[in-house]
Amino acid sequence: PGGGRKKGGGGEGGETTPVNKWKKAGKQLARPPSANGRGEGGDEFDALRNRAGKAFKVLLSTYTDAQGHENQKKQLMAEGGMEQAELLRKRTTIRSLKKVVDFKISQGESYKQLFMFALLIFCYGMVVTKLRDTNQAFSIETSLMSLMQEPLEGKHLKMQDVYDYMRHIASVTFKDPVCGDGVCEEPFEFPGFDTVGCVADCGLRKNLTNVFFYPTDPWVPSGQTMEQQPIYQLATRMQAMPDMRFNIFLGTTDSFIWKEDREIKSSEWVEVQVPDDNVTVCLFQRNKLYGKVATPSSLAIMMNLDPLTMLPAPPAETYSYGDLTESIAWSSWVETNMLVDTSQRFYNTSTVRHPALDRGLRYGVAWAFGISAPGEPIRYLAQNGPCMISQEDIEAVSRNEKCLHDNLVWWKEEKCYDSSQWMEKWALTCPTCTTFEIRENSQPGEKVPSVVPSTSPNRPVTPGNNLIGSILISQKRKESVLCSLSSQDLETLGPLYEDQYCLSPDIPASEPFGIDPMFLTTSPLYDGRVFSSAFFYNQSELNPTSGSPFGFFASPYDFPVSDDFPFPNSESGVPIYRAYLDGRMTAEHAQRGVSFLQEGKFLTNQTESLSVEIGTFNPQHRAFAWSKATFTFGTGGLIEAEYLVDSFSMADLEADNVEIVLFFIVCFLCFGMLIAELKEMWGCWKEGKLLSYLTDIWNLLDMATICFVPGSLLLILVDARMFISTLELAERGDLPRVLRNPGAVARVFQTVLEEEMAFLDLRHRIQMYIAQSQDSRAWVAVNVLLLMAPLFKMLHF
Repeated sequence: PGGGRKKGGGGEGGETTPVNKWKKAGKQLARPPSANGRGEGGDEFDALRNRAGKAFKVLLSTYTDAQGHENQKKQLMAEGGMEQAELLRKRTTIRSLKKVVDFKISQGESYKQLFMFALLIFCYGMVVTKLRDTNQAFSIETSLMSLMQEPLEGKHLKMQDVYDYMRHIASVTFKDPVCGDGVCEEPFEFPGFDTVGCVADCGLRKNLTNVFFYPTDPWVPSGQTMEQQPIYQLATRMQAMPDMRFNIFLGTTDSFIWKEDREIKSSEWVEVQVPDDNVTVCLFQRNKLYGKVATPSSLAIMMNLDPLTMLPAPPAETYSYGDLTESIAWSSWVETNMLVDTSQRFYNTSTVRHPALDRGLRYGVAWAFGISAPGEPIRYLAQNGPCMISQEDIEAVSRNEKCLHDNLVWWKEEKCYDSSQWMEKWALTCPTCTTFEIRENSQPGEKVPSVVPSTSPNRPVTPGNNLIGSILISQKRKESVLCSLSSQDLETLGPLYEDQYCLSPDIPASEPFGIDPMFLTTSPLYDGRVFSSAFFYNQSELNPTSGSPFGFFASPYDFPVSDDFPFPNSESGVPIYRAYLDGRMTAEHAQRGVSFLQEGKFLTNQTESLSVEIGTFNPQHRAFAWSKATFTFGTGGLIEAEYLVDSFSMADLEADNVEIVLFFIVCFLCFGMLIAELKEMWGCWKEGKLLSYLTDIWNLLDMATICFVPGSLLLILVDARMFISTLELAERGDLPRVLRNPGAVARVFQTVLEEEMAFLDLRHRIQMYIAQSQDSRAWVAVNVLLLMAPLFKMLHF
């Protein structure tokens, strides 16, 4: 009983608080129990008390912290700081939210940029893939490359291998149809007549005229044959038969009507059909006697001719008809032997001189040519006698004195004759060829329809790829100069260099060289019927040393740059020796063309390089290809071959609607990128960081991409429009016909200048587009790398 005092108020002092109460309770728990209270469970009680004490401390600490926070809060509220703390917390939260929002916005913008850039790459890739059909190009180029490489694969080349290569290309390209298979394949099969054309497949040509050739031999009486005549029997034993033949040359075909000349048989009527045009009747003599059966001086003695006036013997391989020298040989040798043969009735010892000098010198056959239309009288166009000089013309050039030589046969002759003075008179009566104009089915001056179709044939080089115009064979040569030696080598090596020539490294050769083998008697191409080069070559084109025509001539053409095609030709003004295997050639003529190159010595030690070029067009895919084999002739003797085949399609030049839409999408996307870059540059300029922007490699790549990607596509489209007009010309088949006469009997590579220039211009245009397309493909490859670099940069987010 405390008389109303509060418990603990006086003894403890101070105010009783919840904390104090907890502290007091803790002290009571810490006191030990009295002795009377301990029993058997005392130890358990102590353990429990210890745990309770620890728990109480934890609770007391927590409560104390909470009370501290509460007091701090009351203090902040009392001082006005609570509002500032709340504001700080809100700002912190807002900053955190802003960071999240900014990240989301940046990520969305990055995704947008990535999408737009991926769309640019996709559209650009689509345009590029549509610009070229790679599967088609691979098929065409692989087939042509196999053809170009096959003949020489794995060989160490010699000059003969190069000729064999050209022969192989010609044999693959030039194949003629078979007459008689029931299909008329123009232009090599056409309505024909006699041996011309293919009557079996194409029928008989209309509007033909029957002409005849009728020869008579003055030594053969009517009703008899040559074999029955004693003089021909003697000539046969003496191997002195002249072997005379004839043929008819057609102006419409530029060829003889018969491949082999027909033998002339006295009184044999030969009739043949020819079209309206100039026809030329030619007589030939295969077996030359002059200089063969006896020397010119021996022949002169037998006819009392001045040996100093005897004419030189013409080449034995020349088939010219009725040379004066042949008449002298026949009369001096064959007739003289006939006249002095006592077993023959012609022998007469009282004859003063050779009978030919009394009756006139004659030789050959008389012949008639004319028109023999069925049901109409024969019309003679010519009636020619044998070649001859009258007795008056012979006497006009005689000298009234004996020849200096002794004549054992005609020793009574008191005159000597100058045979060189007979030539002019003889030529008037003995032409080898005579031309007639046949106009039975057309009027004079009218254009005669061509016998051979003028269209160029389809020449498949490989299946589906047809030859464009001609195969071009071109050679570059170096000028040959005397080898020079340094002074220190002159003593030791001088003899080895005597009269030795070396190739000039800088000076290209431009002089004509070689020989036309058609006039080379030792060549298998020699044709004795073509005995005068004057018809094919002028005087400046003859070798001044040998008098034979050169075989090959340089053509340093000037190729002007046209307004519609501003690409200069690198071959302009360069002396290049060109030969063409024209697509209009027959297989035989093409092989003869290669033989012309070989026999005419086209390849020599001066050859620097030779190329064989084949342009083709595939109508199925409208695809052009240009194949080229280049042979480089090293000065050490090594010949190296390189092959190149490139192609493109007309579809590559034509932009469809899809390509145009894709092109504008690419331009639009690049324009958007340009605007973004300009904004970034403006911002950097305002901040004074423009130099930093300009020196950043990524920025430079972005600007290059913006310019190059649409620029490459625009250039391809513009180039395509430039080429398309020229190539449509080739696609229609209106191609240059380079050679003047694909079947010419001599100067087989003579060209029509305008046609050759047109062909070379077409070749230049095709090659330039191929070069441009290669540059464009290289540009595309660079653009792909430019596009990949920004793409990887964009993926960093």
